[in-house]
Amino acid sequence: MEPLYLRLWKNLFQRAQHLFILLITYLLQEQLPPNSCHTILSFIVAVLTSFLAVKYAGKVTSPFETHPKTMQFAIGSLLVYCLAYGAQQKFSTALHSPVYVNAFCRCMELCGSLLVASLASLFFPDSVQWMFFVLCTIFWMGGLLYTLLQMLWKWIHQVGETEQVGALPIQERVLAEINGDEETTFSAN
Repeated sequence: MEPLYLRLWKNLFQRAQHLFILLITYLLQEQLPPNSCHTILSFIVAVLTSFLAVKYAGKVTSPFETHPKTMQFAIGSLLVYCLAYGAQQKFSTALHSPVYVNAFCRCMELCGSLLVASLASLFFPDSVQWMFFVLCTIFWMGGLLYTLLQMLWKWIHQVGETEQVGALPIQERVLAEINGDEETTFSAN
């Protein structure tokens, strides 16, 4: 006869698997495009939880026993992801600033990648598990930096366009200044 705590852990692990499967089913019912981050995340989480189930199938322990902090972190990341998803849906339908929608999208990206990193780290020794979280953070910061650079580029481009309205190209402007030809400068405007 199994001890009570082992049966409780197994029951909790099975319920967590069912929760992941329900989440994936819900996300896929929305007919998300195949390249959607939600679809990709749900696929990866389903695969990783299936591999975890296979890894711990014949064992007395579960990942909740062997790696309790990592599993708690994974569940916490999943819950924050779901909350951010709900908030993004609410703010995107209401007449709110897109800044909120973008903030919730970034939060979902971070929590989703942390969820995948925590589940993937369970397959490796404890000495290398931290690398998954470092890589996850680097990729998330890279995406954030890329977005910030895009915004900066657009802003510079817009400022440059407003300053150059009605201006001559630089070479013609320099030639006009060298020749002292003010008519060339004003005739083009």
